[in-house]
Amino acid sequence: MDRHRSVSPQSRLRRWVRSGASALCLLGFVSALNAAEPPLVRLAVGQGKDIRFAHLTSKGSLSFGQIRDIVQDDQGFLWFNTSNVLNRYDGYQLKSYRRDGAHPNYPPPGFLHFIFKDRSGFLWVSSNESLGRFDPATETTTRFPIDRDGPNSVLGPVRHMSQDRAGMLWLATDNGLHRLDPASGTFRHYSHNPADPVSLRSSIVRSTYEDREGNLWVCTLAGLDVFDRRTEQVTERVSLSVPSAREMWMLEDHSGVLWITYTSGNGLASWDRHSKRLMLYSFKDREPPGSQLSGVSGFHEDADGHLWLATYGSGLVKIDSSRRSALQYRNSLLDRDSIDDDMLNSVFEDREGNIWVGSAVGGANRFQRRPLPFHRYRHDADNPEESSTGYHSNKIAGRRYRRQSLID
Repeated sequence: MDRHRSVSPQSRLRRWVRSGASALCLLGFVSALNAAEPPLVRLAVGQGKDIRFAHLTSKGSLSFGQIRDIVQDDQGFLWFNTSNVLNRYDGYQLKSYRRDGAHPNYPPPGFLHFIFKDRSGFLWVSSNESLGRFDPATETTTRFPIDRDGPNSVLGPVRHMSQDRAGMLWLATDNGLHRLDPASGTFRHYSHNPADPVSLRSSIVRSTYEDREGNLWVCTLAGLDVFDRRTEQVTERVSLSVPSAREMWMLEDHSGVLWITYTSGNGLASWDRHSKRLMLYSFKDREPPGSQLSGVSGFHEDADGHLWLATYGSGLVKIDSSRRSALQYRNSLLDRDSIDDDMLNSVFEDREGNIWVGSAVGGANRFQRRPLPFHRYRHDADNPEESSTGYHSNKIAGRRYRRQSLID
């Protein structure tokens, strides 16, 4: 009998540990075993009918193109990345920022991958050509070149940016992870090294995220890495391979669970740091044979603990705070108050509690997460102080309503 075939996987693991393998590699190996077949949670899904969406489209001067990102600056203006042009919205009018001879300091031209607002109020705009730090107050841009190996450049277009509690900026690219010191403007580059077991698992980095415990998570094409900024080493790995995903994001919810979205397959997973448990989620009760669930391109948790998912092909999905059920909001040609498309890119909540959803067809959808209290007053023919029109009137208690002129 072949002795090697009779050895159990547990025995092989013990022998491998005794051989002197590093504790980090052991952790990565154990994580891979545990995450080989993560359980799939099928959420009970209903069709949402309780939201009336207002629409901001190219008919209202919004630049044509898919809305990849939405942010709000320190002055309260909303900024829409329509892939090719940056748009500013003040609630009444839109302004487009196109770099030309008359505006040489506007954000970089070309395909806009990402916009991000840092704690100083600057907008960072990434394009195929450069990375720009845009000052909304002065409307001027400081540019950082790309595709150059130097202290003041970044290797490849930036796909995502985040800022940690120390103020450092972390840039995700297809050529590794970059740390940018905004005070000095210098970069430090990190990439996968096959000879180094504590380097990043992959140089194709999709995004970064700092959790409440101060861990910096790096989402790569090969999985999730916890990157120690002091030692510049990976200290934990979670195996979630999504090779066909163009985008990958992380978010920590109110209970401390980390959620991961990606633009392929189911598109939604969660990681419990304490139980070390990875779970996948499906937000459809049934799926025809041979078809795939749409991925998730953007998400947000509101103050009530609900998760809002912008999906590719399944509309807007709201997962309740118990994480047991979901509501799906789809486009309907028969309902002008429905969401404008089922192909969505982004979701964002502004300071007034409005949730904005950017679609892939170039429109922005808006609704109030908590509708203002309306009181209905019926016409009383015996009351001479009322209008004789016969129409019902609505009044918002304690507030004055101003209709945004560009939103239908």
